Amino acid sequence: MSSRDDYFTFSLGTAFGVYIFFKGFKILREYRVLADTPEIPIRSVAMGLVEIHGQAVGDEFLISPISRTPCYYYKTVFERWVVDDKGNGKWSHCHTDEDTKGFYLQDSTGRILIESWDAELDLEENLRREVIGVVPSTPPAADNTKNVPGTPLSETQLLDYLAEVSQGSSSLLTGLVQFSAEDTREKRMKKARRAAGKGMEFLKQIAAGGNPSFDRAGAAGKFRVRETCILRGREYDVTGNCVENPRPKDEHDRNKIEKGKNEPTFLISSRSEKLAEGRLQRRAALYILGGAAMAVGCLAMLLNELGWL
Repeated sequence: MSSRDDYFTFSLGTAFGVYIFFKGFKILREYRVLADTPEIPIRSVAMGLVEIHGQAVGDEFLISPISRTPCYYYKTVFERWVVDDKGNGKWSHCHTDEDTKGFYLQDSTGRILIESWDAELDLEENLRREVIGVVPSTPPAADNTKNVPGTPLSETQLLDYLAEVSQGSSSLLTGLVQFSAEDTREKRMKKARRAAGKGMEFLKQIAAGGNPSFDRAGAAGKFRVRETCILRGREYDVTGNCVENPRPKDEHDRNKIEKGKNEPTFLISSRSEKLAEGRLQRRAALYILGGAAMAVGCLAMLLNELGWL
């Protein structure tokens, strides 16, 4: 590696280490906010930062694309098993697909609307599968179970879904975003930001030398998929900013939880409060210590290359 490459690598490592270091303090702040905010019944919420616990409910919901489970949010992550020139294998990210819908959190005292567009999610995986893609000798037979709730996708359907996701990723570059007539201006902006983020992910894959496209007819390879959901009927802890609901359905639908402007903490967790706090504390320590070590180490090597040490 040339000296110019060394300078660039060490400079990039230093900058990334500094970024990780300060992100660790942001996570530490979230941990302290979560630890210092007492959980209260939904009926007792007031405007401002609150922590509540309840069951996810709502008449309008999504069906997760792989496990076919009723939910209010899903995220599927596809990874491909790749082997380098030295024979070392690892999982490499291919595509991410996600969607979300507003829902209510309900306890014995009442319920409140949750707008989860900008939430930080601490959710347990509800599905992880591996599938081997092979070139089909004949077209797959028609399968009517694809749209049946509760019936997970077959391996063939799973590969077809990956093809659909990969083709949809490239369409994001056109800038088209699907809005509904009921979307508020704020929700439209959030959808646009999410679509732009997916478009950037697509461009990063191309810049890294990857090929985000996927041809079902040549789907040879080993893939892993992980699905994470906010499940209908499951209990969650939510910490966020309570504001007035601009579109209440009745007199009991006056407030909602969202990400605040002055207090940006907005966390939806499927874990217990202690487990969620412990995970944030460990992440903060890892980011702060790891970021500092990376920044100092790369800076020392950069200064050494420049002959200043």
